[in-house]
Amino acid sequence: MEDLNKTSDKLNKLREQKIKLEEKLNRIKDKISTTTKKQGGVETKINELRDKLNKANEEISSNNDFPKIGYLENCLNDIINEINAIISLDDFDKQERAIIKRFNDAKENFQKEFSNGKSKLIKEMGIFKNKYVLETAELGQEYQYLSDYNKFLLKLQNDDLPRFETRFKDLLHQHTIQGIASFNAKLKRDADEIQERIKSINSSLKEIQYNEGRYINIEVLQNIDKEISEFKNELRNCTSNSFNFSDDDYYNEQRFEAVKKIIDRLKGREGTFDADKKWRLKVTDVRNWFNFAASERYYSDDSQADYYNDSTGKSGGQKEKLAYTILAAGLAYQFGLRKIGEIKSRSFRFVVIDEAFGRGSEESARFGLELFKKLDLQLMVITPLQKIHVIEPYVDNVGFIAISDNKSKIRNLSIEQYKEEHNERA
Repeated sequence: MEDLNKTSDKLNKLREQKIKLEEKLNRIKDKISTTTKKQGGVETKINELRDKLNKANEEISSNNDFPKIGYLENCLNDIINEINAIISLDDFDKQERAIIKRFNDAKENFQKEFSNGKSKLIKEMGIFKNKYVLETAELGQEYQYLSDYNKFLLKLQNDDLPRFETRFKDLLHQHTIQGIASFNAKLKRDADEIQERIKSINSSLKEIQYNEGRYINIEVLQNIDKEISEFKNELRNCTSNSFNFSDDDYYNEQRFEAVKKIIDRLKGREGTFDADKKWRLKVTDVRNWFNFAASERYYSDDSQADYYNDSTGKSGGQKEKLAYTILAAGLAYQFGLRKIGEIKSRSFRFVVIDEAFGRGSEESARFGLELFKKLDLQLMVITPLQKIHVIEPYVDNVGFIAISDNKSKIRNLSIEQYKEEHNERA
């Protein structure tokens, strides 16, 4: 009986152990099932990421903007191999987190590299567009226009431009450099014409007695303005020996770059267009190439009696006389007169003088009128009544303008009629 009870106790313990083992086995089965599901989810996610990676590579390959980012694909394959090699039930969650972190790090590195490359690409688009504005007017400066740039490149390659390099250099010499040479020659002719005109004016001024035994001679001085001097030097450097220069490539390119620098600034560069326009108007107006002064000389020996580079320190009468003299010279230049008193039957020399003699002295007013008479000018002189006796000897008709009852009235008289009426009132 005692043996039977011992046997029964052993059976009960075995039953209990069996129950515990069955429970542990069920827990293992549940964990295996859960782990299998998680593994399946990870593999599904990996497959999805692989599909996205393939699509990204296809887009990159079609656009041809970046080389394939192979390291990301290799990284994904390494992760999958590690999953297959080291996966276990005990630390699956830990391994899952580590693998996802590695993939996310690789993905982030890829995105950074892609973004940096994209930014550089857009920047290069901008540089290219700024350099070739007309040729790229229809091209955008965004990533989506990359295929248009590829088509543009293909067209350039198909045109085989290097084949025309020799012809291009010939045309560069024949047209561009010769064009600048012609432009420079035109400016020089205009500058020479001014100096020739001043010589003619000086011949006329020598006939005008400025003071007793003296005359005025206009002197032409080179303007030493920095911008004008640099422009003239650049033109000279571009055109010196331009019709006989060497065939050396570097020399041709050097000459072209010098010409291009001038042309770009004359046209107006982006960002400095207004400043370039102001510069262009200044340096290409050859009148700005000169400064002018007046030298008062003796008829007897042509020595200098006085010098005027401005009217500072002169009396009112001296300033007026000098102003009338320079004005006469300017009018002679404007009307193309070679000599004071020269008659040109078809020449129309009409000048309006508005109250020029109102405040000046009678002596200087007569000096100016006598000078204008020698120039054979047709004058309209607007002056107050108190100065009319000064201009009487120089006019043929007088127009009186008066306001009465808020109405303007004008009366025209010949100078003879005016003198008769004036004498009758006296």
